Amino acid sequence: MAQIANEQIIDVYEKFKQYSFKNEKEFPSLKQKKITSDIVALIKNEKKFIWNDTSLSDYINNLVYMVRGEQFARTINAFAETYLIDSICKDFGPQICENAKKSLALHKEYYRSLNNDNTKNSKKLYKEFFPQLLQAIQQRRDAFDSTFNIDITYNTQEQRPRHYLSFRAGKSNISYGCVYTKGYAKGFVVELYLDGDNYKERFEKLLTYKNEIDNAYEETLTWQEDTGSARRVFVSFEGNIENREEWESYINWQVENLIKFRRIFQSYIDTIDEGITLFNTQKTPKGNETMFKIKNIILFGSPGVGKTHNTNQLISFIEKRLPENKIFDAITLNNSYQREKFDAGLVSRINFITFHQNFGYEDFIEGFRPNEKGTIELQDGIFKSICQEARENRDENYYLVIDEINRGNISKIFGELITLIEEDKRDVIEVVLPYSKKLFTIPSNLFIIGTMNSTDKSIALIDIALRRRFTFVKMKPNDELINHPKSKELLKALNQKITEKLGEDYQIGHSYFMKIENDADFSFVIKYKIKPLLEEYFYGDTDGLSDVLSLLEQ
Repeated sequence: MAQIANEQIIDVYEKFKQYSFKNEKEFPSLKQKKITSDIVALIKNEKKFIWNDTSLSDYINNLVYMVRGEQFARTINAFAETYLIDSICKDFGPQICENAKKSLALHKEYYRSLNNDNTKNSKKLYKEFFPQLLQAIQQRRDAFDSTFNIDITYNTQEQRPRHYLSFRAGKSNISYGCVYTKGYAKGFVVELYLDGDNYKERFEKLLTYKNEIDNAYEETLTWQEDTGSARRVFVSFEGNIENREEWESYINWQVENLIKFRRIFQSYIDTIDEGITLFNTQKTPKGNETMFKIKNIILFGSPGVGKTHNTNQLISFIEKRLPENKIFDAITLNNSYQREKFDAGLVSRINFITFHQNFGYEDFIEGFRPNEKGTIELQDGIFKSICQEARENRDENYYLVIDEINRGNISKIFGELITLIEEDKRDVIEVVLPYSKKLFTIPSNLFIIGTMNSTDKSIALIDIALRRRFTFVKMKPNDELINHPKSKELLKALNQKITEKLGEDYQIGHSYFMKIENDADFSFVIKYKIKPLLEEYFYGDTDGLSDVLSLLEQ
């Protein structure tokens, strides 16, 4: 975290206090993301201090964890430790005071456990041991069920090699782990780890099967309930990673117990949400539970067929949980022009961008950019940002609409993430981003919707990677949506002639004529919209242009 002035810390705390007091009744049940976003907006609008967005959010998140008595991971400086504890104890009363002290203690213990082994030698050992462990797990692939994905990316960045391997359990925010620690255990660990929304309810549900699971496992399992913002069940084996001669036995122990964990726990995990009231149960289901399995869609057609309008229709249909076949049939028929009205909540989950030749990876994923101080800093791009929002709000769908998607250099813009957008790779495959060196996945509750004109010559040059990973939905003009009789007849005649000479990809869309109410409107559209478009279509073909323009004079 960047260096933060004491005055900034004081200001953040005051805003947090004011917000919590103002929303006293609902504050305990408010989602952390809402609290953080509301206070960030308040501070940003005031413009009293210049903040790095990440640092500001981190401090507010830490305050939420402190008043709730949960472990926070992002570091704070010595002044903040003293000031925040003293202020919380003075302003919030004895119970919240104890929560804050407990939160800070958990935070320090967490970093103490990390730093106990933080020597150069330990880092080197991590980088050697865990790839060997991963290889051993992959060699036992047949011992796992077919749905267990063990092809993960190991992070070997120099500054902080990981001391664990993590495997997704098929439910968001639940994972299996193989760990080496000197913190909550002394040595090697295999665990089931629960965090995120509903982790307490999920853990309590597991606890109802504790005796049954313990008996099946036949070894001592530790059910750790007091771990800040997470819960874990684990089995441990005392050992020291510096004893290289014991690595084979350590690895064998972790592999066998991971197999055992998966075999015993998975049936309970598959039903863990039954009977639990999830957040926003009356709203759109979680992305990976929605009926709509296709997540990458491109709407294409000639100019004026209503691609933008049908993008909104598509989003509305997905939100209503309509079956995929009905959605695609409705979009293809293109026979409705009812304007969709989205509430503010849905609007906030839709991002719209346009690709162009100069749009790159740094704009889309992450890159170094000038900041308000005139220095260079690493900033998240629009795709990385919306992925983060979607990941933090699994009970809602998010939408990235990319206009003119074929105008950008797809391989350059998506980079190594082009594979991860595939539906079966979402939430499963991780990559290390080249600039931030952080692990990254694409969440399954993010829809990518592109649009493109079928008349654009660049459509023939679309990257094969894009064609394979998107579902293409072709839209055609529909003259039945036009009310003005003369306009309807002209569109039919024009498109018949254009199809004969150029092909149906060059047909004129109905939206050019939909707002025509009288002959004056008709003449304006013909003169300033249709005629220039035809001149562009038939550029260099004098006879063809003359033939089609004759229809305008009838």
